Amino acid sequence: MNSEFDQTNTFKSWKNRDLIKPHSYISIPETVTGICWYYGFDNASHNAFRFEINTNYKLSRSYSSASITVSTYFGSNQVTNILFVLLDDSLNNIFSEVFLDLVESSKKACTSLEASKCIFNEYERWIKLFTTGRKTGLTEIEQRGLFGELYFIEQECNKEHSITDIVLNWSGPAFGEVDFVFENGWTEVKTHLIKEDTIIISSVGQLDHPNKGNLLVYALNVDEDGRSLNDQYNIVRDLVKNIGDFNFLEHFENILNEFGYFHLPLYDRIHYSVIETRKYSISDSFPKIPRTVKLPNIKSITYKLIIDSLEEWRVQ
Repeated sequence: MNSEFDQTNTFKSWKNRDLIKPHSYISIPETVTGICWYYGFDNASHNAFRFEINTNYKLSRSYSSASITVSTYFGSNQVTNILFVLLDDSLNNIFSEVFLDLVESSKKACTSLEASKCIFNEYERWIKLFTTGRKTGLTEIEQRGLFGELYFIEQECNKEHSITDIVLNWSGPAFGEVDFVFENGWTEVKTHLIKEDTIIISSVGQLDHPNKGNLLVYALNVDEDGRSLNDQYNIVRDLVKNIGDFNFLEHFENILNEFGYFHLPLYDRIHYSVIETRKYSISDSFPKIPRTVKLPNIKSITYKLIIDSLEEWRVQ
């Protein structure tokens, strides 16, 4: 299946309800496993898709949520239909992504039963995304930020710190203002596109932090020959997995989940190359807004640093 073509048609069909009547579906080419896919609307005009399997198939558990229901009904000749119905219209775009991803996952098997297992294994990952309360995947800026932190882990590994030390001292999005805090100092990681001349500091605590610190800045270029966020995740996950400690691997995955990241096709589209690395020592004279600035009417402070103006503090 040509995913780009099908995605375009899926979006158009679901956005223009005149193209498909209620409780009607459009079929797409049958997969090699014999599974047939359809997308359209259920009898209540909700966006929906389903697949047919030529056997009496029962779900091993409930896959329904407040946003998407999953159910089965039986047709003639022992055909089972598994129906996915979208209840939350704010998830329209990502519902199309779910549909196309599940179709692709069904192609990885040789039989219809194996394909069904692949489909629901893949859907488990989408369920995790929905349970975070997010209605979309990570934004492009969020993807770049996470890419930078994962790239730092790869590059730093076995230089001054072990992979265990780095991951255990990775603050993640919910546990601190600075990305990595080690015994001998801290590191804040930033990324920017090569065409941009500033970096964003999202809080006063990111650079005004106790002890010795560094600001590490990666200049990225969008490049088809580069790495996607999923690629970078896979590289670091392999480093973590090689430790052979399941609890450590789970800790790593939990940090990614805190970011709202799950290994989904959404993050295979944009590829980055790291063009330049700059490292700055955060001394008292480094241009930053200190924590001592306390204005009662201001809840938070975000500011930008001009990259070319920071050469005085550059150490790499």
